[in-house]
Amino acid sequence: MRHCRARGWLWTRCLGWGLLPMALLVSGCAGDGPVRLSGDAAAILNRDSRGKPLSVVVRVYQLKSDQAFKRLSMEALASGKPEKDLLSPDLLALQELTLLPGSKAEIADFVVLPESTYVGLVALFRQPDRQFWRLLFDADAVRSKGLQFHAEDCYLRALKPAARLMPGQPGSLQVECR
Repeated sequence: MRHCRARGWLWTRCLGWGLLPMALLVSGCAGDGPVRLSGDAAAILNRDSRGKPLSVVVRVYQLKSDQAFKRLSMEALASGKPEKDLLSPDLLALQELTLLPGSKAEIADFVVLPESTYVGLVALFRQPDRQFWRLLFDADAVRSKGLQFHAEDCYLRALKPAARLMPGQPGSLQVECR
């Protein structure tokens, strides 16, 4: 901008070109566009009574608040009651993906809704770990970093971003697969 003169259209034009990269940089940080939500599964996943690995469905919830999600139990999900009722009034959107043993799955164009405050994951394991069958994330962190997780035999583990601790979850990953 050293060559711009402080008068007339030339100065305005130079100032505009100087601000354009800054505006693009700031708008690129907003995180309003789609992000990648991906999960990978261990080869030993969701074993049946004979030890055979099975697929697992992972539900992705966009939430206004974390209150109903924190109260959610695996028993309530298995009851057949609609998730809309179980997570009311917090549920904004629901998507799901299926992980096969040793595979990866993703939602490449996952859009975090503007009104979402949290993103929750629930894995519908046959015999889930008591604490790590679900994960909760800040929506702003997902907007900026995307979301990556790993599914093991009976539990989920956050890879990126860090998950928020749920009631009863210890600070470190301690799991028990039955």
